[in-house]
Amino acid sequence: MSLLKKISTIIELKNIKLFFLSVSIFSLLILLPACSDTPSDIGEDLLAKDDLQVVNIDSFNDTLKQFSSSYKTPIKLGLADVIILGKQSRLQSNFAIKFAINLSETIKLKMDSLIIVSNEIIFKPVYRFGDTAATFDFTAHKILNVWDPLTLNSNDMEQIQFANNNSITSRSISDTLVKVSLDNNLVREWFQFAKDSNTFNTNGVMLRPSLNTGRFVGFRASTLQFDDAPYLRVITKIGPTGTNDTLNFIVNADIHFVDGDVNTTDKTILTTQSGIAVHSNLWFDISSIPKTAIVNNAFITLTIDTLRTRVGNTFANSLIVYLSTDSTTNARDGNYYTVLSRENNTFKGDISFMVNRWIKDGSNNGLILMNLDENVGLESFQIFGSGNVNAALRPRLNIIYSQKK
Repeated sequence: MSLLKKISTIIELKNIKLFFLSVSIFSLLILLPACSDTPSDIGEDLLAKDDLQVVNIDSFNDTLKQFSSSYKTPIKLGLADVIILGKQSRLQSNFAIKFAINLSETIKLKMDSLIIVSNEIIFKPVYRFGDTAATFDFTAHKILNVWDPLTLNSNDMEQIQFANNNSITSRSISDTLVKVSLDNNLVREWFQFAKDSNTFNTNGVMLRPSLNTGRFVGFRASTLQFDDAPYLRVITKIGPTGTNDTLNFIVNADIHFVDGDVNTTDKTILTTQSGIAVHSNLWFDISSIPKTAIVNNAFITLTIDTLRTRVGNTFANSLIVYLSTDSTTNARDGNYYTVLSRENNTFKGDISFMVNRWIKDGSNNGLILMNLDENVGLESFQIFGSGNVNAALRPRLNIIYSQKK
């Protein structure tokens, strides 16, 4: 292309750009007068917010009627991370444990001449509750029937039958290690049963705290295979002159049973406790809020009685709150829950979506409170209840909602 033609083309392109720019400016000038003080539909919706009234309700300042109560309820502890043994005051925990006796074909063939030289169950404490200086001691009893930890609740200990006599021949107890030796004849029975039934399942033993015990100790449960999980070590030999052979067997199943008296009639206190377990109901009268209202925020605050609260060396410092669907049966909606985190001496959390449902459904059965990890430990949170004489310490609900003026 010649230089003259290139210049002609450039001039032509510039003229085209100028034309479109002129058209755009002209169109904009036409559109501008169309804007007026009259709002569009969208503008009307935004201005409609001026017709909304924001209302703040505080259960303390507005003296909303409220009610709280506590109750014991059985829970499944067969999948708990920790198995607990001990007693203190009116609370006691026992646990059942059995081992997977998986024998080699060589041992099965020579079972008649097999000798149990020694045995010991090795536990490593991971949890402590109560006065660490108090006595800790226990007995072990041969379990007589088959049991499944997944079908048992925390109050089903009577479904496991066990012998009266103590099967422990020796034991050593420290803060870091607990070793228990059982009657060799009992371990021999487990070996024989494993051979005859061609299974590694046994009934195991029930461990029970002694009368002089005054604290609780927790050990790693079988559901989590950590280095500190309990195991059974057995030294065997074939015949009197045989060579000692060391065998280790992991836990096949375990479960602990917690029972005791808990004060659930004191209306000045709201209790949640792990292990046993104790839940609480909490209800506020929000009938003054119109059904057309939209809840912007709803926060609950619970004040802890730190003098009466009891916790272990490790625990979840939070509560979980469920929406109650039936206050008579204590049924709850598993899809409606939130966690209340601890802030100093209070538990706090946002329950806006729950309050919104109360309003929309026109049905308010209140809340159900429990410890976040209630199958781990024995933590007992004592919270000032609705019947406390000091209104400032009672459960507090703050609601901010919007409604049309």
